[in-house]
Amino acid sequence: MTPTHLLRLQFADTPQVVRGLITARTLELPGCRLVQVTFAPGARWSTDAAPFAGTTVCERAHDAVILIGTLGIQIGDGAAETVTAGDAIHLPPCHDAWTIGEQSCVFLEVEPRPDIWVQQSLSANQPAADSREDR
Repeated sequence: MTPTHLLRLQFADTPQVVRGLITARTLELPGCRLVQVTFAPGARWSTDAAPFAGTTVCERAHDAVILIGTLGIQIGDGAAETVTAGDAIHLPPCHDAWTIGEQSCVFLEVEPRPDIWVQQSLSANQPAADSREDR
């Protein structure tokens, strides 16, 4: 179903999930899920979130835009990267991440809703109804 009106949501109106020095708020939109993640100064995934996840590294991939601050990232193969405000990233599974500097790092993660993509893909493969009248 296609929305017929503007849908406006606020991250401030959603519950905050806290994992040590890392916080997240989630918005559900018709076509995707948006997650606003904040790494406070001194935050590190392997220290703050790992005890909740039960793994030593984050095992999920992420597509995100860095909004504020700088984040250090170590990929499972040992490669280290630094990302900063304005960077759009695809982060593969098996990584660690930490705040660099005295400013929080805030990023917006985009998670497509597979059910919507499948539904749209299926309807895109359907022939369009012929709207012409027979004369």
